[in-house]
Amino acid sequence: MKQMVVKLGDTQTLHFLDAYSPDQLLHIHLRPYKIINPDDGQLKVSQKNLWVLNKELNEMLHRTIINIGKQQLPVCLYDFRIYVQPLYWLWQFRLDHEPDRAEEIRSWFPVFNDSFNDYVADALRQVEDCLEVLSLLYSDFTSSLICFIPQKMPESKSPYDVSAFYSNYIINQKEPETELLEIDGHKRTVYRIFANIKQVYTPLVLTPENLGITGMLQTFPLKVYIQQHALDRLKERVGNYFSDISYILVIESLLERPIHSDNGRLLFPFMNSRSKLGYLSAVITGDKLVVLTFLFITNNGTPEGKRLHDLIGLQKEDKKYLGIDKLSTFIRSDIGQNEKLKDLFCKAGCGALFELSKAGLVQPDQKEILCAAYIARYLGMGQATLAAADSTYPSTSPSF
Repeated sequence: MKQMVVKLGDTQTLHFLDAYSPDQLLHIHLRPYKIINPDDGQLKVSQKNLWVLNKELNEMLHRTIINIGKQQLPVCLYDFRIYVQPLYWLWQFRLDHEPDRAEEIRSWFPVFNDSFNDYVADALRQVEDCLEVLSLLYSDFTSSLICFIPQKMPESKSPYDVSAFYSNYIINQKEPETELLEIDGHKRTVYRIFANIKQVYTPLVLTPENLGITGMLQTFPLKVYIQQHALDRLKERVGNYFSDISYILVIESLLERPIHSDNGRLLFPFMNSRSKLGYLSAVITGDKLVVLTFLFITNNGTPEGKRLHDLIGLQKEDKKYLGIDKLSTFIRSDIGQNEKLKDLFCKAGCGALFELSKAGLVQPDQKEILCAAYIARYLGMGQATLAAADSTYPSTSPSF
């Protein structure tokens, strides 16, 4: 608390705390934001998972900065809650009870004179944004969707009741909605996709107009589903690299305008920030849009996969044999260090793969796979081959 006093004021304002005993400060200090299990018979998470959620939330609050006052003092959301807000209350209390010293008290913390309640509201919005991201990180299409509801506090019945200074969020879990559909002649279970809007799970609905389809039924609502096969292929082809944020990335992907493929599929670009990793392949069936599978960017059926075939004749079996049908090969190997291979993939539109790092891998310290020379030989990448490729697709740098 003393350190925060110095940051908001200066060393001359340390005397500000002298008027309060440690017991008083302990009594009125705000508790950290905390995620708790429900106590009304609703679904609960294990203590281990509860610990993980709270650890993740606290790390997010420490990383998220709010700039307060005309001085734009940077304070993380955690410190703002625990230290800044209680100091503001004490400062306001002194103003109200020592009017003869008001001018002097105001000068101690000029940061509190600039519509401080606006910063409180802004901080709360950012906390709720963190909770929204956290709910998406730990939701799963096939098991449960989670969100966090503010705990309502009962009216205080005792002057020693400090529950008003708590800020708990209750885990609310929702089981997935499923349907059984016939896909490619087989009965498949599909899972309804929900978007988290202000901690309320709302079914994702798209229209033909959203999908670039014109006609009389442009505004006809389409319920959006995904089948397990798509999630399996996503994990297989992208691996653990983005598995923790697949829920967020899938929803963001479906909000993009899709490409209409020759076989009638809708291809939704699947992005990590500005790097395209592949496509969600979907079809419209009745009043539903169903995501059938995930295609890695080099796979057959993608525009980039077609370019790789046109450039050097790569077939599905070649890609699988060489391991270039999954993300881990590009991250773990020396392909990006081979100028001929890198140029080939850049021409095909896959250059963004070389911008990704090992940081998101489960075991980022694994040894590099030396396969570039073998792949180049397998593809017969001589000067004649590259010259033919140049005439078809001019070399371009990855666009972001």
